[in-house]
Amino acid sequence: MKVVIHLQTWIGCSNNRSRLCDTTFRNDFILSNSMSFGRPYIMKTTGYIHDGWLLLRKKMNNIDNNYIYSILGLSLIYKLFKKATIGGVVDNLNINLVKKIKIPVPPLEIQNEIANHVEQIINQAEKLQAEASLALAEAKVEVESMILGEK
Repeated sequence: MKVVIHLQTWIGCSNNRSRLCDTTFRNDFILSNSMSFGRPYIMKTTGYIHDGWLLLRKKMNNIDNNYIYSILGLSLIYKLFKKATIGGVVDNLNINLVKKIKIPVPPLEIQNEIANHVEQIINQAEKLQAEASLALAEAKVEVESMILGEK
C-alpha cells in the first residue's frame, strides 16, 4: 500500500533554526529515521518535518515518483538502510548514510513499467491477504459452531 501523507496541521518551525525542521513540498519524499526507520512517505501538501524524518527531494526530472517509492520500499533497500544505521537500542539513519545508497535510474519508460509491476504485485498481495482473512474468519465460525454442536 502506497503511503501518502496529507498533513492537516503543520508543525511550525520555532525561530527558524535550519536543522530543527525542514520545509516539505508536494511530492517530496520523507523517510522515518528512527524506530520504523527507512519507511518512505510521499508528501501531498506543504508542511514541516522535524529531525525524526529525512527529507528527500528530486533534483532531476527524469525520475518517476512511483518508481522511487517502489525502490525505497524494497526489502533490499531496507537491508541497506539497516546495515548503514547507527545507534544502540534504536536504529538511526542520517541523510549522509542515505546518500550513499545507489539507486539505478533507467529511462522513464522502464521506471514506469517497474512501478506499475510492483503496484500490481502489491495489489494482488493485498487482495490475497483479504481473502485469507475472510477464509480464516469463516473457518473460526465453523469450528466454533462444531464445538457448540450447532452443526
